[in-house]
Amino acid sequence: VWAKESVESIAAQVGANGAWHPLLVGSADELLGLLRPEQLSEAMLSGRGSHSIESLLDESLVHAHPDHPLEIVLERLVHAGGLLPVTSRENARRVEGVITLDDVTRVFGRRRRE
Repeated sequence: VWAKESVESIAAQVGANGAWHPLLVGSADELLGLLRPEQLSEAMLSGRGSHSIESLLDESLVHAHPDHPLEIVLERLVHAGGLLPVTSRENARRVEGVITLDDVTRVFGRRRRE
């Protein structure tokens, strides 16, 4: 999602797709933040549909690095609303991937079968 898009525009796209999960805002090389569904809903209900998505972002960016242990990933996954960006250790704004709760459960499922 691009930071300069309007709240109204993104809300319409999310509604049309039926995808109600956190969204990464920015680009792969410059992650600006994570937009949670409740932030989008609250903005629409309070009449801020014409505002930019960027105006809704929290100042701190919840993220993990590839070398973080599972305990940290799980804690941050909860705070991120179920979609956790994995960023470069050298540049915390460069996205290397994302982790979802489904990813974590798949890993545990594989471990149980082994």
